[in-house]
Amino acid sequence: MTRTVDFYLRPRTIRQLTDGTGHRFYSRAMTAFESIGLQVNLIDDSNDIRKESLFAPCFALFDHKVPIHDLSLDVRRTAIGPFYRMEKSPIRAKYRLVDRPFCPADIPAQKAQSFFRIWQKLIVKPKTTEASGVVLVALQGQLLARRSQQAVSPVDMIRATMAHEKDRQIWLKLHPKESYSVDELAAIAQFASDPRVTVFDGDLDTALHACDYIVTQNSSVVLRGLFYQRPAIVFADCEFHHPFKSVRRGVPVAAAFDTVMTDQPDFAAFAYWYLQLNCINTSREWVEEMILTQCREFGWDI
Repeated sequence: MTRTVDFYLRPRTIRQLTDGTGHRFYSRAMTAFESIGLQVNLIDDSNDIRKESLFAPCFALFDHKVPIHDLSLDVRRTAIGPFYRMEKSPIRAKYRLVDRPFCPADIPAQKAQSFFRIWQKLIVKPKTTEASGVVLVALQGQLLARRSQQAVSPVDMIRATMAHEKDRQIWLKLHPKESYSVDELAAIAQFASDPRVTVFDGDLDTALHACDYIVTQNSSVVLRGLFYQRPAIVFADCEFHHPFKSVRRGVPVAAAFDTVMTDQPDFAAFAYWYLQLNCINTSREWVEEMILTQCREFGWDI
């Protein structure tokens, strides 16, 4: 059995681990693996070097990169503070939590409410505006194409929102890290010619305060929206679909829009289930055991 774990990381992260400044997740992961006798190697994560790991029988952690062999895992930070998770498949429909059942009745209500209140104070910014009859459409990339994990393309998702939402203003929020093509921007401009539609370029917290609900393919904006108590309609595969109206998982589009405001989730229960019970909370003293447990769930014999 291999007794080595290779961390494939950006040079900046490697420097954090070697100069004493540390990294929220990988510092604790090093401690976890070394505590059970494994050697940790820090390796630059360039594509060519990562491909070499195919020929090395070692456990491997990649940082937001596709796992490329059976002993490799992808480490991903969630949209919320100190919470991380790991994935073995690059296909979102096969992510670890996609098919794991979420039952609010099984969640300890007092613990969930306490957890929710603490993180709500940390995440929710002071109000700059009240909810004002807005639908927030959180966009990502490749707006014109329907990708394999999507029920419809992003532009068709916008069309569906305009067709089924008759009473509220619609705010389209482009992803700040995406580069959009001329054709994509032209499509957005065409939508914005409708007086009900605005391309919102303000900050996300303002949008979350203003909106009544969120529409998206699978943006992590809906996770942040949990703490604003905003329901959502999701159109693509994702690992946090459970409390929301998921078109990809069979909810008819019309029904999703008809019930999104009347059939709302237990926000506290899901936040606790997803983040505290099923992610790795690097702020907790038992984080090393959480890391080892999740690796073992993926079949690592450690």
